[in-house]
Amino acid sequence: MVMGHNSWESYANFASWNVMLDIQPEQGSRILMQCAPGYIWSGSDFFVTSAGLVGCETSLYGFSGFDEAQSPTFQRVRKAMQYADSIDRWVEILNEQNNGGYANSWLLGDINTGEIARFEQGMLNVSFEKITDGYYSGFNAATSPLVQQECGGWSADSPANFSGARRIRWEQLMEEYKGMIDVASAEKMLGEHFDAYLEVEEPSQRTLCGHYTYQEAPSGAIDGKVVDSALAGKMTIQARWGRPCGIPIVAEDLLLNPQFEWLRGFLPTLLPQVWTTLGAGVP
Repeated sequence: MVMGHNSWESYANFASWNVMLDIQPEQGSRILMQCAPGYIWSGSDFFVTSAGLVGCETSLYGFSGFDEAQSPTFQRVRKAMQYADSIDRWVEILNEQNNGGYANSWLLGDINTGEIARFEQGMLNVSFEKITDGYYSGFNAATSPLVQQECGGWSADSPANFSGARRIRWEQLMEEYKGMIDVASAEKMLGEHFDAYLEVEEPSQRTLCGHYTYQEAPSGAIDGKVVDSALAGKMTIQARWGRPCGIPIVAEDLLLNPQFEWLRGFLPTLLPQVWTTLGAGVP
């Protein structure tokens, strides 16, 4: 089992999410998760637990809905990470008192059983599928028509949008690397710049390493994380801070666009970092 994830966000907003937190609660599982200082949950939603579970998510674009009488996502996610001992139990906890406040497509794995799963959660509808051979990918869109309805109909059907182009590219890469996917190849995929719509190598919002700096805002993929069964068994991961492709994020270059002047002092400069082993017992 191999799982990879990169976080797409505003560079200004996400500049403090460079923390890997190792938590040993008095009860439940030990948790290794990416987060920001002071968080009691992940926020970027990448985690490994001592129960053998790994997970990440991609938020569902266009979702609307919220029930203030139910439990917030951060409470349910932290509870699931700490107390679930299987994928089924993890999903069960996340469905308990779901307030719909943060709709996601979750990718989950269990190193004990070899199972992987995709769990799409809206507020009124959910979709849950699980296999022991194959793959799932995430691209900011639901595959379930019912969950899509809660997202204003947004889907990955069109290769012209950022969800559809990435869905197609994942399908292409999974076919190309079938039977050969490992940590090194996952790291390479997360830094990809192939636009499956235009069929060119060019960083954009449609590439797996997302770049919005030339289109809409100074944002995009700002990290990379990969874990396989062996790493997860040792509560460790491979991670890279900054764009997973290695292209630096330079604040002064971004501020050449006058519409971003209001971000002066908040935009970070992030020079390329190497892929590094992080986790329990790693200095």
